[in-house]
Amino acid sequence: MSAITEKAPSWITADHHAEVRRTRGLTLQVAPTPYLTSFMFNVGLPVFAEPVVRQALYLALDKETINRDIFYGVETNTESHLPQQNWAYHPNLPAHRYDMAAAQRMLDEAGWRRGAGGVREKNGVRLAFSCSTVAGNHLREQVQQFLQQAWQPLGVQMTIRNFPAAIMWGDYWRRSEWQTSVVGSVFVVGSDPDTGPRFGSWAIPARTGVGANVGQYTNPEVDALLRASVSLIDQEQRKVNYRRVQEIVRADLPMLPLHQQNLAEGTKANLHGYRANLNYRSNAWNMREWYWAP
Repeated sequence: MSAITEKAPSWITADHHAEVRRTRGLTLQVAPTPYLTSFMFNVGLPVFAEPVVRQALYLALDKETINRDIFYGVETNTESHLPQQNWAYHPNLPAHRYDMAAAQRMLDEAGWRRGAGGVREKNGVRLAFSCSTVAGNHLREQVQQFLQQAWQPLGVQMTIRNFPAAIMWGDYWRRSEWQTSVVGSVFVVGSDPDTGPRFGSWAIPARTGVGANVGQYTNPEVDALLRASVSLIDQEQRKVNYRRVQEIVRADLPMLPLHQQNLAEGTKANLHGYRANLNYRSNAWNMREWYWAP
């Protein structure tokens, strides 16, 4: 599942939950998924090479407003790329804070000065980039529009460049031709917390032709931890290693975590036996147990 990235929504989106709840004869089933919705960077680009840029953008990201007003408060706040139900999930990562003034100071101190049109630049590189997602995913398009406006006072110029799913997740994605993206991704392999295919430097398809590290993230300590952990039998030691990976990724911010996504599906009110399963893409996994009753 490590290479899975979402298509346009086929579930009940957050803005329609209330409508389903009001509909007689229907039950709204909401369950966690392993998907992390994030603002992902292509860190192979010069504009995102410095962690300070990514950290400043996270400080200037009003995550509370996004999750409350765009996603109606139905998703689960997180700072980790692992789902909270995973045995290696780190519950004590630093909490996000929204501080535009601190973000301004951070970029000032790092030498990102305002240039033409108020857009910051450093060593000839402008803090200007495009953001892509699947055209028609209206909630993520609203996130793009929100950030485009919210980051402008910071000296950031973000343009929106969306595509149909077939194009978005084609070579444009796999070859890291995109710059940033609002995306839902699964970083784990089933129930296993190994994220080598997503974060390993050996898994950058634009360089090696294999893997799912399309954000081109590299960190030597993460590489060493991931390589060592896949061969360990001791689950507690693996947990220590994977929690350290989460700490490093949270500090480096190759993506800005928005929330762990919950899946909402509607069923007939007299359907019994429906059960969610975090490790399946469809909750029809146990259909043999379903039955109808008055």
